[in-house]
Amino acid sequence: MNNNAKKGLLGVVIVVICGLLYYFLYWTKTPAYSLNILREAVVKHDVVLFEKHFDTETFINRAFDDLLAAHESSTGLELTRHPLGAGLVSIVKPGIVNQLQAELRAAVSGTERDQGEKQSRHELVKGVEKQVPYISGIRDVSVLSRDDTWAHVAVEVRDGQLEEDLTLKLKLYRLPDDTWQVKECTNLAEFIQERERLTAEKLAELNRGVHKKLQQLVAFSEESSRVVSNKNPFLPTYTLVDSFTVKNVGTKQLTAFEGSYVLPHGEQQALNFTKDFSSADPLAPGEEKSVRVRWQLNPLLAEEKFVIDNGQELSGGYHEITAVTFADGTSLQLLKELPVHQ
Repeated sequence: MNNNAKKGLLGVVIVVICGLLYYFLYWTKTPAYSLNILREAVVKHDVVLFEKHFDTETFINRAFDDLLAAHESSTGLELTRHPLGAGLVSIVKPGIVNQLQAELRAAVSGTERDQGEKQSRHELVKGVEKQVPYISGIRDVSVLSRDDTWAHVAVEVRDGQLEEDLTLKLKLYRLPDDTWQVKECTNLAEFIQERERLTAEKLAELNRGVHKKLQQLVAFSEESSRVVSNKNPFLPTYTLVDSFTVKNVGTKQLTAFEGSYVLPHGEQQALNFTKDFSSADPLAPGEEKSVRVRWQLNPLLAEEKFVIDNGQELSGGYHEITAVTFADGTSLQLLKELPVHQ
């Protein structure tokens, strides 16, 4: 081996050594490295390693509050602003947090929950689980800020259902061995709201053609709605009574139909009041029928309180058809959920 070859080999060795030093002295101490450890812990079903780098209790406690905040924002539910509602939340929160922790540990360990445990899960837990399968992969990890104790990291994930890239922001705590532990997701409420917005937009796009066809099959007229109360000053109840005439303006007999009553709330679309109705009465071409439906109203829901407060002067409400079933067994309906891409 000549001198040039020896120098070349020495240069390669130096590069390799520098690379190893970089790996052990820098990369192993970065938040991204600890996130990679989490991935490996899941692959190996190592719960102990996972929980070293993921504070399940702190993360889920904060996530519960953010999920509730997102739900209140999207539905207008003002539960935590009322003493009774806030008290109810404080009662049910520990049980839901425990369920979510158990679900997470089971997922990491690769064990299956028994049927009884699955059936007893709270609706919020089931709602969270519905979102998880749509996160199909991690696109990128970047450090937003970092000091000796805390790091803020942006994780870009791929949503397989929306076919969009979304960003989760994580807060990590430095451990004594200079690795990191995930403490919380700092934008979970915004993440959920963004996902709901994108979902609504994609549903509207997918349903545009079907919505037009449905409008050509059923027509509404003589629409009126009003709120009635039991006038009990101690335990008041409120009911929305909605009346309308529906007509089959198509050429095929209908055996059932579904629809929605919508009362817009100005520019706050999230607070639009919407209630669904259905009928299994046959409707021949050209035939029309009078329909009356009643819905109990909850004054804790912002959009329903709006209806209660304006119950004697409701205007601007409208009906729209969402599904029909024909006598030949075929049907036409709007999508309520996005299709899952395999």
